[in-house]
Amino acid sequence: MEKPIISLFASAVKTYFWLDMYEQLSLDNKVPFEIVFVGNVKPDFDLPENFYYIYSEANPIQCYEIACRNSKGKYVMFTGDDITYSPGFLNEMYWYIQRLPKNDTVIVTSRFIPLPDMSPIKAAWGEKLVGLTNTMQRCLWNNLGGLDKRFTRVGSDLDMTLRVYEAGGYPFLVPDAIVEERVEVNLPSPRLSTTKEASNDYAFLKNCWIKKDDSVSETRLLKFQSFTEDEIPIIR
Repeated sequence: MEKPIISLFASAVKTYFWLDMYEQLSLDNKVPFEIVFVGNVKPDFDLPENFYYIYSEANPIQCYEIACRNSKGKYVMFTGDDITYSPGFLNEMYWYIQRLPKNDTVIVTSRFIPLPDMSPIKAAWGEKLVGLTNTMQRCLWNNLGGLDKRFTRVGSDLDMTLRVYEAGGYPFLVPDAIVEERVEVNLPSPRLSTTKEASNDYAFLKNCWIKKDDSVSETRLLKFQSFTEDEIPIIR
């Protein structure tokens, strides 16, 4: 199998979408890639050779960190198992990644079409946020220390984006790469912003970046805490 250039990683439990997602990414694709999913729902079907599943009962954010650290691509892409991808998605993303100056400090992302009930915090923060498929060089992820271990369900990707900005990085939006959240999953879910855990995560995110005058701080207000090696099993 060809060594992956891009690793898509996620906390994932919606196994009924996985093969359809894989087919969307593979159609007319020219970029070697892999998918690494971590979660507590095992697929009851065989996965392609570049699609890896790791069982874990950890919370979703810890599963994301496990997935990323067990991936092998030069670029890592924060994704989910309940979204759809536009045709040639990875081709578009990689074409721009290669051509951007200082691409070891950039977050490349796709356009995102959200469901109507997406959290108000995303609308309120506007241009400070980029899309669901935040993609960066692995060296940047490692230098930043990965995700903050105090998040449990949501918000860690937004925190990572702001930490990249704090470190002097910048965002780039790929115009012809589009993801959309599946309408079928617009159902009660432990990841929605109405849950207590998610509400706590958003409160923590706000405490990290929102000043008393409600403006966004250019530097993180709370000290970052990374996962330890003992908390992240390396399977691969």
